[in-house]
Amino acid sequence: MNTRVHTTAVLSFAMTAILAASACTAGDTELGSDDGVVVSTTAGMIRGTVDGSGHRLFTSVPYAQPPLNELRWQPPRPMALWDGVRDAAAPTPGCVQDPGQTSAQVLQEDCLYLNISTPARLDPARPAPVMVWIHGGGGFAGAGADYRPTGFVSRGVVVVTINYRLSVFGLFNHPAFASSGGNLALQDQQLALRWVRDNIAAFGGNARNVTVAGESYGGMSICAQLAMPSSAGLFDRAIVQSGSCAIEWPSGALYSGSPPFAPYRSRTDNEATAVQAATEFGCSDPAEVERCLRALPTATLQTRTPSFTTITYDTPTLPRNPFDALRVGKFSRVPVLIGEVTNGHSLWVAAIVATQQAPITSDSYRSILSTAFGTVAAAVEADYPVSAYPTPAAALTAVLSDHSWACPMLDTARALAARVPVYTYEFADMTTPAPSPYPPSLPTGAAHGAELTYLFDLTPSPGPVVASSQPLATAMLDYWAHFIGTGNPNQPGLPHWSRSTISGDAVLRLTPGSHGITTELADNHHCNLW
Repeated sequence: MNTRVHTTAVLSFAMTAILAASACTAGDTELGSDDGVVVSTTAGMIRGTVDGSGHRLFTSVPYAQPPLNELRWQPPRPMALWDGVRDAAAPTPGCVQDPGQTSAQVLQEDCLYLNISTPARLDPARPAPVMVWIHGGGGFAGAGADYRPTGFVSRGVVVVTINYRLSVFGLFNHPAFASSGGNLALQDQQLALRWVRDNIAAFGGNARNVTVAGESYGGMSICAQLAMPSSAGLFDRAIVQSGSCAIEWPSGALYSGSPPFAPYRSRTDNEATAVQAATEFGCSDPAEVERCLRALPTATLQTRTPSFTTITYDTPTLPRNPFDALRVGKFSRVPVLIGEVTNGHSLWVAAIVATQQAPITSDSYRSILSTAFGTVAAAVEADYPVSAYPTPAAALTAVLSDHSWACPMLDTARALAARVPVYTYEFADMTTPAPSPYPPSLPTGAAHGAELTYLFDLTPSPGPVVASSQPLATAMLDYWAHFIGTGNPNQPGLPHWSRSTISGDAVLRLTPGSHGITTELADNHHCNLW
């Protein structure tokens, strides 16, 4: 099996487990008792609904023309004008992906839609802050409709959740389409942000107060958006959750013998992968390759989903690796809220145990460390002795969570803090349930994606936040909402959250009953070793 395919197949195994306002401008908004809420956008009128809380909901709103036929693998184009009033209450279709990875019931290439949720009452003289949510899912799964932002909307935030083209449809950087600029998934996100800038005032939102936020692949996408010159000015702050700009996985971290893997890859490497796939599809003639590829059925292209999950740099859209861009200061200067969960890699350790159908032993733990870290494996084992953990699997979770998630997040925060305000957190609530059946040898709490339940009503839901953690969920929503509104999470009634610095490693630890405690993340997660 192709190693990149196998790598992403294992990622898929793990990631699948996580899984109209008051009139703001005269004439822009009309309220109807039976007809829902009608709002005017730059492309035409849409009619949404009002839920039981009075929140106004607009779903399946197109922000781009369908990327079909000659528009497949082309930059997204603004939606064409329509006549009449378009229904914005229908279920939103999702982008092409394997079934079972999103709540969207219809999966298709025509998927460039967004959803808008607004508070029940808005003051026309004080437009609301806006959050644009970019979903995770490894670049091959997920949809904006999976995230219902009730808590944010109840706190006065207008929330927009978006779809973007996935995998081979959004991350296929074949040289035949070089004129597109590459990274169509990122370009989709960017056009959605432009749509928000041009339209959100009609929904009661402040186009000059927009926060782009996301988790996992969504967070990694935001790292890229920060580094994309053409995205400058489209957002005023950023929230990066469990998907830093420096993240990477070493050999053997995803399955036995897996190669090193990172979400950002050079143009040369990704073009080679695309050319190989095109050849396997029978599209190798340079004079015909573009036509040949566009003629392929959706289902045929979908068979290569695991091969295309990485963001491409050295392109017109993304000139530099995002972390390199942060280090040299070539990024949008906006405040950032960034953080990680304590057991970020436990999902993948669970996948390793499941795929090898055997527990991790002391001997196999040592072997995995040797594969991953080579000549420094002994030093890693000395810092993470099996005797210090309940099981070898728990030890491996600690190693890879620190190496691949926590410490790269801290590196990202330090690079950002040299030039912009940064607020860093660690989500460490160990009461959160495992996102999928875990072997008894693994810690279940604070796994990848666990914090999402505290911020959104997820579909499908992994279960409610336990009673003892409800105060923490409330505090997190308050912190996040105040950051979205002001660029600073602090407000009366909450423990103070200090700004990060270039050299300081103080991080707000989010746990039940003690969410105001500041922890030295670098020491707790052995970051000096890494």
